[in-house]
Amino acid sequence: MQQTPKGNQLHIGLFGKRNAGKSTLMNVLLDQELSIVSPIAGTTTDIVHKSKEWHPLGPIVFVDTPGLDDEGTLGGLRIQKAMEMLRQVDLVLWITKEEELEEEEQQVLLQLDQAKTPYLIVYNKYIIEENKGIEIKESITISAKDQIGIDTLKVAITNKLMQMEEPKCIGDKVGVGDRVLLVMPQDLQAPKGRLILPQVQILREILDAHAIPIMTTKETLEETLTSLKEPPDLIITDSQIFSEVYEVCPKSIPLTSFSILMARRKGDLEQYVEGVYALKQLKSGDKVLIAESCSHNPLHGDIARCKIPQAIKKQTQVEIQFENVCGNSFPEDLSAYALVIQCGGCMHTPKQIKTRLKGAKLQQVPITNFGIVLAYLSGILDKVWIP
Repeated sequence: MQQTPKGNQLHIGLFGKRNAGKSTLMNVLLDQELSIVSPIAGTTTDIVHKSKEWHPLGPIVFVDTPGLDDEGTLGGLRIQKAMEMLRQVDLVLWITKEEELEEEEQQVLLQLDQAKTPYLIVYNKYIIEENKGIEIKESITISAKDQIGIDTLKVAITNKLMQMEEPKCIGDKVGVGDRVLLVMPQDLQAPKGRLILPQVQILREILDAHAIPIMTTKETLEETLTSLKEPPDLIITDSQIFSEVYEVCPKSIPLTSFSILMARRKGDLEQYVEGVYALKQLKSGDKVLIAESCSHNPLHGDIARCKIPQAIKKQTQVEIQFENVCGNSFPEDLSAYALVIQCGGCMHTPKQIKTRLKGAKLQQVPITNFGIVLAYLSGILDKVWIP
């Protein structure tokens, strides 16, 4: 479980007012005392993440959040962070001890409906009275403290998650026996002794589809092609060497990149392709935001801080201001930017990336993807296979 990246795990968020029992329920669902529990309202001040193996779905991430009725200046900041997380999780557990939800809570659930985010309302208010049985209602009613109704809640959670369609990078586009050539540079930016996550994800999907993966590097690409008895059915490359691979490979073979395929799984390729043409409209003084999912120490020739900005400046011949964000940092207000360039998003969930895409569309700010940009700047976007 610990080896499964969080970006590939479903996220379940526990939300509600202060002292509703979110942290108590979190501990019960995880079978461990992780979140601090106290009768004092507002005990949870930071967002807490914890993974758990959840049969039959594999590892999922539970997220405990501060109460959405917090007070004061710091409370307002905590509410802001909780609301950001509300837009990122795959399933919301709305915890309450009240008989009815207040109007503010109903408004939040309405927002979830509009965003098509599934949720379960969990009434944490079971009262056990002597000589009285427990009435089972249609709504999920539990006692987190006394661990009553937890099995019913777990079944409901599982059913909700099972209804979610798992997006694919490439697994639904290749078939049994298809030969897929993977061009994977092992340069300075590649982690020592390991493959990067997009390569591992796509390799696994190819294997699951019973297709045949063939792996090579840029240096051995020509020799690999020559050694094959039959040409591959598809070629997938690192976006940074799009042009070099395109020059070497037969033009009859579909060519795409790891970044584009990750964007297919976690983003919206149609929106990305539409957004890339904003490069033609850039003028001096415009700002371009480049967003990466992972946090790392930039190296010489870094794709986000060097290669993409340099290639854009070379093609546009105008003075553009580039800003970089990484990890979960991403501005809600995008009005200052003429274009947003998002990485493949391997460290983020599809919901997190699609929240960014939705925000860009609502604000009418073009957004595109690393792989799409590099194909466009190489002059081969119309030659690249975009599934």
